[in-house]
Amino acid sequence: MTEVPWFLQRLPDGRWQDTRLKYGTGTNVRITGVTYEGQIAEIETLIGMVQDQGHWIAQPGYNAKLETGKYITIRWEFVE
Repeated sequence: MTEVPWFLQRLPDGRWQDTRLKYGTGTNVRITGVTYEGQIAEIETLIGMVQDQGHWIAQPGYNAKLETGKYITIRWEFVE
């Protein structure tokens, strides 16, 4: 039997949910890492790939809008 990764949770309807993506659309979060550390952003969408040092990687994250109006993609572990 295949072991289920720690971050997946079975929903009552049988679907799987990735628990790393804690914040929903419209939520304001503080950036905790990388270029925009300390800035506030509003979550626009949840995504399954993010840019890391100019390359796209398969990691969950968010499209977010900074208070300055700039849009960014950010990995799930760099927001709170």
